[in-house]
Amino acid sequence: MAYTRGTHQSKQLYIVKALEYLIETGGAGYEDIVTALEAMEVAQIAGIGNGKTLADLHALFTLAVAANASTGPTVGSSTTAILVANASRTHAIVVNDSDEVIYLGLGVAAVLNRGIRLNAAGGWYEITLTNLFKGAINAICTSGSKVATVTELE
Repeated sequence: MAYTRGTHQSKQLYIVKALEYLIETGGAGYEDIVTALEAMEVAQIAGIGNGKTLADLHALFTLAVAANASTGPTVGSSTTAILVANASRTHAIVVNDSDEVIYLGLGVAAVLNRGIRLNAAGGWYEITLTNLFKGAINAICTSGSKVATVTELE
């Protein structure tokens, strides 16, 4: 079944197929799913559905997953660099993988109780083409030694 732009049911089917693909290939983590959904967006823009097949979409997912750079930096009790400036950045997502609130500073030192708050256990911040920021990202938490997952796409 080819993806047809604007058809809600067709979009749902392709999202399900994308998730099935990730599970089959061993990439079923949260960041991989976000990457797949971003690839869906790219696929729509690239014209998947105009005579292209699910195999074309799979190829797009493979490229998107391979191109991402994912890290798990430890956030300290003083400002900690978690993502360096990157002029080629198109997307990034930072997820709080800890049991404590983490704060972000975009291009500035991170400060407790200021800036962007990531709630414990899954709070996240995403940079997309609509809020594109290519500078360094810093983080801080109260006790230190907490982990944030960071994925960047170019």
